[in-house]
Amino acid sequence: CADHPVGVGRNRQPLEGQAARSRLLRGGDGLEEGGLPRPVGADHRHDLAPVHPQAHAVDGADASVEDFEVPDFKKAAAALTLLGDGVKGWVAVVLAQWLGPRFGLAEPEVGMVALAVMAGHIWPLFFGFRGGKGVAAGVGVLAGFHPLLALGAALIRAAVAFSTKISSLAAIVASFFAPFLAFWLCGPGVYFGSTVVIALLLIQRHKKNILNLLAGTEGRIGQKAK
Repeated sequence: CADHPVGVGRNRQPLEGQAARSRLLRGGDGLEEGGLPRPVGADHRHDLAPVHPQAHAVDGADASVEDFEVPDFKKAAAALTLLGDGVKGWVAVVLAQWLGPRFGLAEPEVGMVALAVMAGHIWPLFFGFRGGKGVAAGVGVLAGFHPLLALGAALIRAAVAFSTKISSLAAIVASFFAPFLAFWLCGPGVYFGSTVVIALLLIQRHKKNILNLLAGTEGRIGQKAK
C-alpha cells in the first residue's frame, strides 16, 4: 500500500469513475439530479429580462414607441402599424378631395372628414373608445392637406427626437408648429383651421407625457423600463 498512494496507479480509474458518478448525482455537466438532462437555457433563465410592450405605438408616439428596447420583429411590426395609420389618414382626405366635387362637397367637408379620421383613431368604437394618440394618423391627414405640411412636421419631429431622445416631446413640438406650417402653405382657410384642431388634440393626448416631462421622469428612446 505504501507504494500505491490513493488516486495513483491502479486506484486512479475507480476513483475517477466514482467522481463522475458523483457529478451526475449532483446535477453537474448539464444534467439534473438523477442523471436526467437539464432543460436548455436552464442556467440562464435569470438573465432573461421581461419584454416590455411598446405603445402602439409609434403612435408616438402611439408609438409613442417607442421608449423601450424591443426585439427587431416588434420594431418592424410597430413600423408597419405607423405606416398603416398614416396611410389611413391620407387616403380618407384624398378620397374626400377627389370625390367631393362629384357630390357637391368642398373644403369644409374635407376638413370634417379629416377630423372624423382623427376622432375614430383616438376614440375607436370597437375598442371601447380607447385608441392611440393619433400622431401617425395626423401626419397622414396633413399629407392629404399638403405634402410639404406633413414633410415639415415629420422633419421637426425627427430633429427633436434625434436631439433629445424623447419621442413624446418630439410629437408635442411638431404638433405645436404644424399650424404655422399650415398657415404658410395652405393659407387661412379650412385646412389651417383643421390643423389647429388636430394639433390641440395631439397635445391633449400627450397630457400625461407633459406631466412626466415637467417632473423629469419621461422615458427616452431606447431606455429600458424599470
